[in-house]
Amino acid sequence: MIKDNTIPSYRTTVQGLEVHYKCAGEGMPLVLVHGDGNDWHEWKKNIGFLSQYFCVYAPDLPGYGLSRHPDFALSPSWGAAFLSDFMKSLDIDNAHVIGHSMGGLVSLHLALSFPDKVNKLVLIDSAGLGNLDKRATMLLYFIRWTKNLFGKEKSVRYADAPSSEWIVTERLSGLDKPTTIIWGEKDFYLPVSHGTLARQLIKNAQLFVFPRCHHAPQREDPEKFHEIVHRFLVEQ
Repeated sequence: MIKDNTIPSYRTTVQGLEVHYKCAGEGMPLVLVHGDGNDWHEWKKNIGFLSQYFCVYAPDLPGYGLSRHPDFALSPSWGAAFLSDFMKSLDIDNAHVIGHSMGGLVSLHLALSFPDKVNKLVLIDSAGLGNLDKRATMLLYFIRWTKNLFGKEKSVRYADAPSSEWIVTERLSGLDKPTTIIWGEKDFYLPVSHGTLARQLIKNAQLFVFPRCHHAPQREDPEKFHEIVHRFLVEQ
């Protein structure tokens, strides 16, 4: 199994932006979409395992990691178009897609607006299924402000888009991709009820709640995460 420090880095150009990504493995493409304030490191505990079964692509989304920072405001639908073009730049016709948090919302937009690009979908504590807890919203603003103050993060600007960009529950009945939803029971930002609602609204969905996990089950309990994802993407 490939080691974390040996995962090869690559670059491609998407919509005029230089994009850094990690890639490992062979076979069916699997695209990993990280959340806000992170980059490919979101998946450090997962790429080695997943690359045994798939050709794994873990891009740094524009404005994060080593990818170029865009000079315009972003939206989830733009993120979906970006992912579609990212795949096109690498001659990927379609792929399994795993999205975490804000990356889950972008992955949902991809599956809804570019359905031919997605085979199976995995959502981890996904945004877009309900509002953030007010306390969590204040904490996120504080963390981002602190990182900006000390120069540790240059924030990506988000567009003042319609609410339908940010909450997609009304569109979920039209999602026909096999979907696995994974949620940390102790998530401070997004409650399990969001995942329960998504399971009810998506035609072909299953939900797994990780009792001892918070917002990132793929990092907090990677063995259980790998077991569920392998069963869903490989065995089913």
